[in-house]
Amino acid sequence: MEHYSPSTSKSIVLVVLLLLACVHYTQANHGGRPSVRSIFIFGNSYADTGNFVKLAAPVFLPKSLGSLSSPPILGEERNFTHGANFAVVGGTALDLAFFLKNNITSVPPFNSSLSVQLEWFQKLKPTLCSTPQGCRDYFKKSLFFVGEFGGNDYTFFMAAGKTLGQVASYVPKVVQAISAGVEAILKEGGKYVVVPGQLPTGCIPIVLTLYASPNKRDYDARTGCLRKYNALARYHNSALFEAVYQLRCKYPKAKIIYADYYAPVIAFLKKPTTFGECFFITVHACDSDQSRPSDQFYDHDHN
Repeated sequence: MEHYSPSTSKSIVLVVLLLLACVHYTQANHGGRPSVRSIFIFGNSYADTGNFVKLAAPVFLPKSLGSLSSPPILGEERNFTHGANFAVVGGTALDLAFFLKNNITSVPPFNSSLSVQLEWFQKLKPTLCSTPQGCRDYFKKSLFFVGEFGGNDYTFFMAAGKTLGQVASYVPKVVQAISAGVEAILKEGGKYVVVPGQLPTGCIPIVLTLYASPNKRDYDARTGCLRKYNALARYHNSALFEAVYQLRCKYPKAKIIYADYYAPVIAFLKKPTTFGECFFITVHACDSDQSRPSDQFYDHDHN
């Protein structure tokens, strides 16, 4: 999903900063020698630092964080030694051709899917390493973020008039596309991969506005979010978690992490004051020990 409130944005930023903090902690505690020397990011608007401006319209270009910067691949920067950002606003797991074939015309006119971003990665690779073994050595010291993906796919399906049940039928295909993208990176020698799940879709203001219900039972009393749309996100997350588990079994030497973007946002919404004054917000419609996400599609939010 590309539309979110300032409060949801703060939640996303906090999650990303925590992940980056973990990276810098790992570097600082490795005898002065960084274990991660570059960061490569694939995704959508949550991570885009300038690629969309080259494809469609102006976006805000933030300054890089720390010594490991990941400049936008379509930007002016030509030095990608420490990584690159391939994320694009509106990025999807499925290709543009799939949407058009299924008469889904609400998608952007340009293709910025995960497979396209991986093609950009392949074009960049010769500037980073010159031999197969050299590339494997380079990428095993890199950190890869693959996602969040899927939110835009489901947005475009819903915008085309698909029911939630129909949208849910696409979850396996979306997750398979994400899994295939992660595996492509692992085959290149990637060792450290973070795969984020969905945020609580039913808490996003644009969803609360477009799909508002007169039935109070459709809303979670503790968060004000639409329960069924959050259930769709949990269904996706459950399937993605399983896919990540399967990849771990297939590539035991790799460190593949499922990043839970769902639970932190729900926690912020349930008890905002716990996180300080800046997180005292209300959702308005007008504006490697890991727990497995719930796979009960129509259950309400737990915890």
